[in-house]
Amino acid sequence: MYTSNSKTKDLIKHNNQAQFKPYQIAGQFTVTDTGYFNTGIGDGVYAVLERNHKFIDTISLFYNVKSISPNRFLYLTVEGYGQAKREDSNPKYKKSIYGSEKSYVILSGEKKTRISDINREFDDYFSSPQVINNKIYFWAIKKLDSSGRIQVSAAQFDPNSNSTENHYLMNDILETDDGGYYPPPILKKDTICFVFSKKKQWKFSPSFNLYK
Repeated sequence: MYTSNSKTKDLIKHNNQAQFKPYQIAGQFTVTDTGYFNTGIGDGVYAVLERNHKFIDTISLFYNVKSISPNRFLYLTVEGYGQAKREDSNPKYKKSIYGSEKSYVILSGEKKTRISDINREFDDYFSSPQVINNKIYFWAIKKLDSSGRIQVSAAQFDPNSNSTENHYLMNDILETDDGGYYPPPILKKDTICFVFSKKKQWKFSPSFNLYK
């Protein structure tokens, strides 16, 4: 079971320089603070998330909180490493830290579970999960060797049954640090689409059968 990173929470608390007006997201959560994080090779905006005045986690505001079902949600955590130097800060925000996007977490009631803890082919950096019709769709990545060769599959995770169904798509070589290399799956009408390029697209039915 995953527990939130208290180090990041304390870091943000000590870096609080201005009064922040909380606001709600996803119906039942409150964002109590936001700020900038610098990863060294990229950046983003973090949000401190609470529910019923209880700290939940520090999340990526770009990914936000996605509702899977009325009491089950998906978000991407941010882990902080220290206050950012002035040259690495963003003047648009009162708070800037060194940090990185860390883990995709399913929150069910009070229980937090990393997807990577229950599916060994889920990669927090490359799998690009998307919530569609109460399930989580992502690119499943199986390492074949140490040279970067991988096997890529389309995956459907059902949180109710805690089961994953895969369809093999292709072999590939990972030679990039682009986290968007595999774009999130999308829903077009009732078709679930995994789009890698114009020539490499796969379409699935609502029951996750591959269209020929």
